[in-house]
Amino acid sequence: MKKFFYILICIIESQTTFAQSEKPSWYANINMNTYLPSQSVQGTTFGIGDIGLGLGASRIQLIKSNLSLKQQVNISFNSYTDHVGSFTNPNGLSLGNILPSTLDFVFDLSTTVNYSLSNNFSVGTGLGFRTLLHSASKYDTSPFKVETVNAHYKRIMPVLPIEVSLKINKVLLNLRYEYSILNKIRGDLSDYVKERYGIVSLEVGYKIK
Repeated sequence: MKKFFYILICIIESQTTFAQSEKPSWYANINMNTYLPSQSVQGTTFGIGDIGLGLGASRIQLIKSNLSLKQQVNISFNSYTDHVGSFTNPNGLSLGNILPSTLDFVFDLSTTVNYSLSNNFSVGTGLGFRTLLHSASKYDTSPFKVETVNAHYKRIMPVLPIEVSLKINKVLLNLRYEYSILNKIRGDLSDYVKERYGIVSLEVGYKIK
């Protein structure tokens, strides 16, 4: 992994005079994403991805004829539904099943090096960071609702983005997968709860410059 990052840094630093003479392209983006967590507690894995939305912008700078440097920033809502549980009263009687839903508000910054397989199609990978601005879970069951803030999540998470892009005139279609490098859970809870997730997002960008 370290060698990969060193290679990425070397490629970025070795931009040629040709690349510097080319003006970068700017895109305004919207995205739909599926949040795919997997939480492991004593061998049990659960998590159901829902649809989230986001806005962002990307800057693409040509490095060589078939290599480009892409820098991207997004603000996204990512949501998911957790496993089914149940509430009981003090006497042990069931108050009904619950299906907790979680909503994360995230700031996402990434840099990728993209290789062009044709004039309009490219693949790329790099390094990104997701900053968790707010995360809350809602437990909705009769006769009450409970909403809690998830203070046990790491605020900053390094991620490994992998993407494929297709250009159609001024439109940029981008399919991206982001994998978290570290366990999402922090503190004492991380000793027995391991949560890794991948976020798959479909982005549509429009060239504005």
